Amino acid sequence: MSIQRQLLMLSLSVFTLATFFAALHGYRNSQQQVDALFDKDLVNMATFIANIQTDTLSKATDTWHSELAGPAQNLNRPLDNKYIINVDMMYQILSNGNVLQRSQIAPSTAMGINEAGFKDITFFGKRWRTYSLQISEQLFVVVAQPTDYRRDSTESILLTTVAPIIYAMPVIGILLFYVIRKSLGSLVSLSTELKGKSSDDLAQIDIGTPPKELQPVVTRLNLLLHKLSLAFDRERTLSANAAHELRTPVSVLRLTAHNLREAHDQKGITHSQFDELDANVNRMAHVIEQIIALYRYSPEHFTEQMREVSLDHLLREVIAENYSGIEQQNQEITLEAIPAVISGEPFALQILFENVLKNAIKYSGEGSHIVISMTAKNKQVEVCIEDSGHVDPDEIARLTDTFYRAKSVAQTGVKGSGLGLSIVQYIAHIHGAELSLSQSKLGGLAVSVHFNTLPMVNGKPNV
Repeated sequence: MSIQRQLLMLSLSVFTLATFFAALHGYRNSQQQVDALFDKDLVNMATFIANIQTDTLSKATDTWHSELAGPAQNLNRPLDNKYIINVDMMYQILSNGNVLQRSQIAPSTAMGINEAGFKDITFFGKRWRTYSLQISEQLFVVVAQPTDYRRDSTESILLTTVAPIIYAMPVIGILLFYVIRKSLGSLVSLSTELKGKSSDDLAQIDIGTPPKELQPVVTRLNLLLHKLSLAFDRERTLSANAAHELRTPVSVLRLTAHNLREAHDQKGITHSQFDELDANVNRMAHVIEQIIALYRYSPEHFTEQMREVSLDHLLREVIAENYSGIEQQNQEITLEAIPAVISGEPFALQILFENVLKNAIKYSGEGSHIVISMTAKNKQVEVCIEDSGHVDPDEIARLTDTFYRAKSVAQTGVKGSGLGLSIVQYIAHIHGAELSLSQSKLGGLAVSVHFNTLPMVNGKPNV
């Protein structure tokens, strides 16, 4: 059953139940008020008759007898049912339990006893409400009224009150249906849009302006769809580019293997052929390692690995691990470091700075100068790695594209995968850092990364 139908049925049920209890409460209150009013009428009528009979009994005239009781021969005659059914009120005047006078439709036997007050009795097959008013020691006036008359009056009042509500229930049901349908419109739209989505449709959900309660659901769904779309795009791009990039070293390895086979058959294998095989194997291993590094750091699981990282210490470790390559190229490296602590994943940051530094070592040329500097400003620290090599300013914007290699770099003959700066940009992004590339004042490439630092207190990070 749909939520809309459940809410409609629940609302109508609650409304009906509330109306029933309200009517029941109203019936009880109306019954009490009607009883009080009619009891007051009985008292007034008994008082009125008592006042009349006081004067009349003292005169002892036949006029009083005929006006109140009718002809004497009719006092004890059987009463017609129509007088009982249509009766509103009747009375008796009793003396020592005997009926002195009575209304025409009253019974000839006493309706009450010699006791003042209200009482419910049964005669003529009906329930009656009586009131006895004591005039003297032996004289009583008894007034009676059928309880059916009271009940009918109460039901008439209740029906008059409740009838408009009952007649209005269809209108209320239609209004409830409209309000519930309007309120659940965004949820119905969301359900319809989700039903219409295919398994490969990762487009954002648009249902206009959802209500406040539904906004987090739509926002989270769109965020999830966005992440899935990025993940699938990254996977497709990575798979396609990796397959394309690995095709070349695989072909080179096959060619090298073929040359080695021929050289073996001719017994002319040289040391340079093994060096070439070793270089091609290293190139393929480097490409595979870079692809694995790029795929390893997904934003969904990265935040779990975050911790405090000292950038100046990390940079010194990266320089130490790559210093042998710097010596082989007769290069000079300078580190201008300041104390700075950020929140990050140490191994990912190490890969970031290693890729930038290795690019500078490989492509800046022999005898070049590499400078690593750190500057702090506005709760941010900038790490800049620049070299004195050569870079074409027109190609700088594309250096972070996956598998892209600058023409000036390709002409040097240095082997590479074109993934280094792509990985640098990706790791910077998941750290919330900004990466910028420009031409260095030294002549080569300058790679700058802007990190948000943790506040320091007494030389220690305040977290």
